[in-house]
Amino acid sequence: MLLKKIHIKNRSQFENVNLDLTYPEGHEKVGKPLNNICIIGDNGTGKTALLEWILQGYQKQASIPLFEHIHGAEYDDVGLSFQYSGNTTLKDNIFKLFYYSKGIDQLNLKELQEKFDENAIRNSRDLGPHDVHRFIHDLTGGKEILRLWYEFRANLTQLSSDYLHDEYEKLAEVLNKILNKFHLELNSAIELQKFRNLEFIELKAKEGTILPTEKWSAGIKQLIYTILPLYHLRPQEGVIIIDEPESSLHPNTQHILIDFYKSVCPKMQLIFATHSPILASSFEPWEVVDLQFNSNGKVEQRLYYEGENHVDNYKIYPMYLRWDSLLTNLFGVVGQSNDERLKKLEELAILDREMNLTEDNAMKKELFKKYESIAEKLDWATL
Repeated sequence: MLLKKIHIKNRSQFENVNLDLTYPEGHEKVGKPLNNICIIGDNGTGKTALLEWILQGYQKQASIPLFEHIHGAEYDDVGLSFQYSGNTTLKDNIFKLFYYSKGIDQLNLKELQEKFDENAIRNSRDLGPHDVHRFIHDLTGGKEILRLWYEFRANLTQLSSDYLHDEYEKLAEVLNKILNKFHLELNSAIELQKFRNLEFIELKAKEGTILPTEKWSAGIKQLIYTILPLYHLRPQEGVIIIDEPESSLHPNTQHILIDFYKSVCPKMQLIFATHSPILASSFEPWEVVDLQFNSNGKVEQRLYYEGENHVDNYKIYPMYLRWDSLLTNLFGVVGQSNDERLKKLEELAILDREMNLTEDNAMKKELFKKYESIAEKLDWATL
């Protein structure tokens, strides 16, 4: 069950906004829900609010009887339209919904170790499923990421030594694709006693030095805490919603982030809200929802096509643009740079005029040396 359309009648800064989240005419998947959706827009345009309304819509849809022929649901002033695959509903185990709010908790597992009752998990076979779930829920304060982290650890503790190492090899194959960018890798040479505390996932540098969790960077924590639940559940169908996935990540890592999520969950619908032009460059133009204020102060979608919604009518292709063009054409950044650059450009113009006016070769050479020095700082090529 994937999201295909959103209609917002009159809520917050939105007024009669229709968002078509399906492939356009001319595409081989025309009319089907987009696999990937990127929401961009200035602060205050409602990106986070939109993600939360989507989440609420799914939650409310799941609380009512579902049938194959139900194609939409309306709650208050926000209408959501879904597409079901076969008889799959939100209540089926195959469907999973992940929502990562802005600023994913940068967790310090060591701080939680004192609260962790190891025996409750180790002896979980003596407890009913509801008791175990409630225990984990209370321990983690209801945080979904932490709950799944504990469940993953609990499941691993039930494995024999051979199976445990096999599972770690599979996890390493997934995580190392992105950890290697930081010159790190998952330490697969684990010891069973490591599972007596919360730090059962270890990272190590290429030279073999173990990197304890308290030394993990904010970006590495976010990646691992985000990917681990996805890897643990291995969902076959559903939606992943992430607000600002670029948080704490260097541009070189952002560049491969979307493909990384796709590789972990290739059948999931990915919905991101971002301020990153680098992330936006990973999307087709029909996958980008660009929110902007109109002259009345209301939010509307800026369309990248003219005429009918057809693949041949799009004028902006994020994947084809330079980084500076992305900032200008997608994010509306005005001007080339800050005021200091403009001052240097004016200096260049003055020097260029003086070189053309003077007939003194020595003076011309001196002026050109100044011109060349400034041009180099401005990243200009000189002839």
